[in-house]
Amino acid sequence: IPGFVVDPATGALTISAADTAAMVYDNGGNDGADYAFSGNIVSSDGSSVEFDWLFDAVVADPTNNNLAPEVTDIVINAMVGDVLGDTVIGTDPNGDPLTWDLLSFLGTGDNGLFSFDPATNSFTWDTAGSAVGPYIANIRACDAQACDVGSITINLSELTTPPTNVPEPAT
Repeated sequence: IPGFVVDPATGALTISAADTAAMVYDNGGNDGADYAFSGNIVSSDGSSVEFDWLFDAVVADPTNNNLAPEVTDIVINAMVGDVLGDTVIGTDPNGDPLTWDLLSFLGTGDNGLFSFDPATNSFTWDTAGSAVGPYIANIRACDAQACDVGSITINLSELTTPPTNVPEPAT
């Protein structure tokens, strides 16, 4: 895929704007159906994470001055067992009202307790019982003509507990 890059330090996936401009818009009636990328990113320690990335090419209409909304990405570092919650922020440059929905929630374990409220743009997730690792929620905001997808990246770490019954040092 021209311009597709995986940052080895962060795992971030990108395609440059110059390369997306060359992609042909071929399926206007089905959001996300123009291009789909998937695979595994393998770390030097042998661990890996699977990714799926949908891309919908858009052709600008010169008679329409509508600009797509912009959704702000969120990164959260948390411990297994934390209860998380936040509000996803999105703006529309034209001031159009936005409709919101959860596109996907991907991770290494059970994610049945993740919820997103499209009326308030807020999400909650009780991570109790979830596996250590990265989780990504893709949240979409649309005006009447265009959409943007933001991601909530949640990096779950092992809950550490201090040792118990450790004798006090002698004075």
